[in-house]
Amino acid sequence: MILDTNAISAMSREDREIEIVVQELVQPYLSVPVLAEYHYGLINSRHQKVLEAWLDELKSSWPVLILDVMTVYFYAEIRNKLKKKGNMIPVNDLWISALAVQHRLPILSEDRHFDRIDGVERIGWK
Repeated sequence: MILDTNAISAMSREDREIEIVVQELVQPYLSVPVLAEYHYGLINSRHQKVLEAWLDELKSSWPVLILDVMTVYFYAEIRNKLKKKGNMIPVNDLWISALAVQHRLPILSEDRHFDRIDGVERIGWK
């Protein structure tokens, strides 16, 4: 399962509900777009050093899915379908969706716009 940025944020806050879900995962994955979003959020955080250390530990424990040449095809297909429907979503979530479809993995997220994407299974924790 690929964790979305809001899932990583909930984990960093030690949200009990998400901790239960994550403990049950066979293999959680991080992704480059999520890491970029999370690092961006840390830039002005007063807890930057602590959270960066926490994230570094997470990155050393879990695989990170990267964007590759195949990902661009999934991205383009998803974006085209959403545009035709008039249902665009944030760009980084397009990339996360493309990785999910490419690797046949669900996404752990509270963002319901993932539900609009064919081939993406979103799992929430609330």
